[in-house]
Amino acid sequence: MISLSRGRSRTPEQSVPDGLDDVAELDEVPELDDEPEPDEEPDDDGPSGPLGDDTPPEKIAAEAGRQHHAAAVASDRAAGDTAEAERIMEEARERAAQVIAEAEAGVRALSQSAGQAQREAADLEQHAKYLDTAAADITKAEEAEARADALEAEREQLTGTVADLDGKLDALMAERGQLAAQMTTARESGDLDALAAHRSRDSAAGEVIAALSAQRQAALARLEAIGDGTETFANRPLLKVLPPLAQARQAAGQARRSASTALNLAYPDRPQAVVDRLRAERAQADRYRLEQADAEAARQQATRPRTFVRL
Repeated sequence: MISLSRGRSRTPEQSVPDGLDDVAELDEVPELDDEPEPDEEPDDDGPSGPLGDDTPPEKIAAEAGRQHHAAAVASDRAAGDTAEAERIMEEARERAAQVIAEAEAGVRALSQSAGQAQREAADLEQHAKYLDTAAADITKAEEAEARADALEAEREQLTGTVADLDGKLDALMAERGQLAAQMTTARESGDLDALAAHRSRDSAAGEVIAALSAQRQAALARLEAIGDGTETFANRPLLKVLPPLAQARQAAGQARRSASTALNLAYPDRPQAVVDRLRAERAQADRYRLEQADAEAARQQATRPRTFVRL
């Protein structure tokens, strides 16, 4: 704590005329917290009011000496107060500088810690975003793969249905061939009953064949709509929309690749990330070699001498 008490040193006593001892007591300065004492009554020898024209010179000189002494005492008090104020302010400045230095040191440490924490928070937030992306992409991939699996199962079922229908149709066509031969024999022999029976069976077989053929066409149309999953706009340029199986497979593949990229960014040292980087570097090197080869071929073509044939 800074002391506010006055520690002023007193000046040496000066010789004063007789009767001015009370004035000398002004050298005693009270504490700052004390109330000022009222002025003491002047000595009987001192003036009781303004000096008149008839005042003896000795008394005027004594009054002047008294006031000179009072002025010196007041000047000493002012100098002491100024010095004390400067001391207090200097102590305050030193203490303030110390407090500021300590605060700045603490603030620097806190600022460094805050900066480190902010960087860690940013890294963790970015890492979490990579993981969020990977989780969302894996969910999309699983949904697309489920659609592709369902379409594959339907395609397999339809393929089996078409094969079954083909077997039945082949059997019916063979039976109709036999019925045609039997109707020829009955017609030649004049067996009307047998001919009518064969025609009835042939007509029934034809109706069944028509129904089974319609089922087969419907199954084939559905198979065509589903697709085989290998369609792309590159190999099927006339397509405006890819079949659902190809869409599901492509969506699943894209989502899986996106999830893998996000996980590689989140964990750059994982084995898959290392393999993917090497693969990308190799592909970039291959593209560079091809570009250099094309540039060299174009340069040689440009510098090759031309041969003109005169006709």
